[in-house]
Amino acid sequence: MKRTLLLATDFDSYAPQLIEFVAGAQSRGIAKCVLLHVLDTSGLEMPVISKSIDSTYRRLDDMGAPLREIGMETVSRVETGNRSHDIVRVAEQEKVDVIVMGTTAKSNMQRLFEGSVSAAVTWGQKTPTLLLRDDILNSVDSATELSKDWSQNLVVPVDFSSSSARAVLQCTHFDPDSVGKVRLLHVIQSKKGETAADYADQIKEYEFRLSAFAGMLADHGIGTEIVVRVGENKQEEIVGEVRQSGATGIVIGGGGRSSFRTFILGSTSRGVLLESPVPVMVVP
Repeated sequence: MKRTLLLATDFDSYAPQLIEFVAGAQSRGIAKCVLLHVLDTSGLEMPVISKSIDSTYRRLDDMGAPLREIGMETVSRVETGNRSHDIVRVAEQEKVDVIVMGTTAKSNMQRLFEGSVSAAVTWGQKTPTLLLRDDILNSVDSATELSKDWSQNLVVPVDFSSSSARAVLQCTHFDPDSVGKVRLLHVIQSKKGETAADYADQIKEYEFRLSAFAGMLADHGIGTEIVVRVGENKQEEIVGEVRQSGATGIVIGGGGRSSFRTFILGSTSRGVLLESPVPVMVVP
């Protein structure tokens, strides 16, 4: 079966960069892209809706032209229902491997986590979602290269929850040639004034526990590095590791549906998405 990606688009200004990013995903084994737009048809009469659907299909077909030029199959979908529900439904119908969604820069990111479409999609279903902030897309010369490099140097935070275990497992689903190194990171939350020296025994314990995940990845030919950091703020430690290590991407567990409310109210995952200098894949 062809590995398939779903790109949910609202034709934002950064849509061309998103297409470039999808093109780069071909290097990770993606052979098919489902281009999806959900129309807001509230208050519109049927003739107007019909015209809007036709024009949207044309826009999606034009949008997918660069992908077809490189040999990627594209499918255009236009839906007229609830946006978050339709994205999830189409992802299930098309049996996609990942959903890609863009979002606006940090100053507007709060909307992402206040009942928005992106939040509902990311934590409302079983498909991994790769979120791309526009400030990250606009900071690089080539979104295609950003995509190709994304999985070369990954940081995977591990708190030993089932969600973080699924995030580690997700790394084995990538094309083996596209994965460079995976940094398995656990953060010990310290109290004010405490240092790593105060947690020497715990550090050794967590390094040992992380080694089980490292062994699993090694069985799939993936190189790993085990990192245990100590700090008062887990989010800052994760982002700090990304910056210090020169990581190209993050794969993080989202906690699944049961943790959605916790996430909205302010979890580590939320903070990482807000501050990460690289694209973040959230695994439910």
